Amino acid sequence: MDIIADILFKDVVTDTDPEEVELQCCANEWFYPEVTKTMPEIHVSIVPPPEAPQAPVKPFTADDPFESWDAEQLIPVPLLAPFSLNPQPQPTKPAPISKPRPIYVVSDLHLGDGGPRDNFAYMSNGHREDEFIAFLNFVEEQNGRLIIAGDLFELWQSNVSRVLTLRERLLDRLAAMEAIYILGNHDADLLYFCTRVNSNCWLSHPFFGTMRTEHTECINDRSFHFIHGHEVDHYCAGDNPGLGRIAAIYSGLREDRNGSPLLNKYKTVEAKSIGRFERLSNFIRWLCGKPNRTRTMNQGLRDYIRKDEYDVLVSGHTHRAGQFWSKKEGSLPIYNAGTWAEGTCSFVVISPGGSVGIFDWIDDQPEPNTTRIEI
Repeated sequence: MDIIADILFKDVVTDTDPEEVELQCCANEWFYPEVTKTMPEIHVSIVPPPEAPQAPVKPFTADDPFESWDAEQLIPVPLLAPFSLNPQPQPTKPAPISKPRPIYVVSDLHLGDGGPRDNFAYMSNGHREDEFIAFLNFVEEQNGRLIIAGDLFELWQSNVSRVLTLRERLLDRLAAMEAIYILGNHDADLLYFCTRVNSNCWLSHPFFGTMRTEHTECINDRSFHFIHGHEVDHYCAGDNPGLGRIAAIYSGLREDRNGSPLLNKYKTVEAKSIGRFERLSNFIRWLCGKPNRTRTMNQGLRDYIRKDEYDVLVSGHTHRAGQFWSKKEGSLPIYNAGTWAEGTCSFVVISPGGSVGIFDWIDDQPEPNTTRIEI
């Protein structure tokens, strides 16, 4: 302590004229001798420490319990931490453990530019976006997370910049929810943006920070894999325009001529137009002894989950919500989230425990969907 006091005192008076320094301190058996010995030219006067005011203390007795004392009768005692040249960091409280959250999966919204090719804009008499906002409110009320399993945008029939600027309000909401965005075939034009190290150099909106081609999570010791599903569709796989994109452009031209994506209350122009391609393709495949396109895709998803050793697979693409089922194997851990671009809106829910359910969004409420998709 003598050495520490000597060093500290010299640091204080380094830039001061010693003849003009007058130090007042309390009498101390180690500090006073060290000061006069080290720097005799310093005049030190000893001032006794002031006496602290004494407050009356009322003794504690059994007849006068502590709870009955007046606040004025209590003497506050400040707690002073001991002085240290090397103070130790104070321990911090551990971060609270976050509670597991359910996951909500939607797919195939096909957000367009608001014109006659935009199915999403015309559905529910023009109120489909309001229905989707109500669904997002529900997800937040349930403390849920959101995954978009592809085809969020309709970029095969629309201008990219026009679609994104028109949906800015919705993108803001999805970004605030930190939604995970998986690319599909109709928004594959964004593919090489998400493969860059910093995609925000091209797409600065924070929503695109979670953009990816696939996603995997471990939930209750089971591996859940999320894709769009076009990966097993040879008409739409890859990033180059193929037969699927040509069919979409053709149906878009028919929608322009119709002035709306809807033929009537129950059928869309796209369903009729692409249906012709489907029938022609299936007929050719039948002649060649091959299964039709739908069965081929479903079998591809089953092989996909077996090959990559995932426990559960969730996808979209076909617009048909349901759980896969096989006559030989029964229910399979493969689920389709459906679409929001047709009459019925659907989604998949994964509980924190790993159980999976499929629901339709009807009148701003979830309704169970028990559809089985046979392989």
